[in-house]
Amino acid sequence: LGDAPPQLHGARTVASQDGGTLTIIFDFGFHPGNSINISLALGPMKAAISQLSFRGRICVCLVGIVPRKPVIRGIKVFFSNTPSLSFGFSGLAAALPLPPQRLRGFIQQALAEQLVLPRSKTVHLDSIAGTFNEPDFLAYHQLHSWPPLGMLRLTVVSVEGLGAAEAVFCLLRVGGEQHATDPAGSRYQRREI
Repeated sequence: LGDAPPQLHGARTVASQDGGTLTIIFDFGFHPGNSINISLALGPMKAAISQLSFRGRICVCLVGIVPRKPVIRGIKVFFSNTPSLSFGFSGLAAALPLPPQRLRGFIQQALAEQLVLPRSKTVHLDSIAGTFNEPDFLAYHQLHSWPPLGMLRLTVVSVEGLGAAEAVFCLLRVGGEQHATDPAGSRYQRREI
C-alpha cells in the first residue's frame, strides 16, 4: 500500500457525563500518493489506481466502562463526517468511461451509509465474553442507539447572484444524512429542511 503509513494524529478524548462512555477522536490520514501499487494486469494490459489520498475524523467509542472483565462492555466506531477521498486512474483504467470523481462519489456514499454518524459499526464485548448474567450486562439499545442531541431546522430565506439558473436548491449534509429543498420555481416551494 505504498511507502507512507496511515497517520493518526490530534487524538482527543471526551467522557460522557455519567462516566460510562469514553470517546477517542482521531484525525486519520492516508496519503501514499504515487507510491501505492494497486493494479490489475491481464497479460500486457494493466489498469491501476494512482495518487490515492484519504482523510477523515474517526471516533472510537468505548461504551460501558466497568470494574470487571472485559472492562469495556462495547465499542462503536464511526466517522463524524464523510471522509474525503481522492485518487486517479492510470493504464487502461484511465480510458474507462467512469471518471474517478464519479467512482469516488459512490465510495463516499457507501461509507456514509455504513460508517458516518448516525451509523456506526459496533462490537458487543459483553456478548463475546459471555457475561450475560452480570447485573450490568450491556443492553442492545445502549450500544446501538444514539440519543438525539437536538434538532436542526434550517430555512432558506433568499438566494442571490446565481443568474438565470433553472434548478436552484439548497443541499445540507450533516454526518451521513443529506437533505435538500425543492428547486426554486417548483410548484411545492418547500424551503425548510
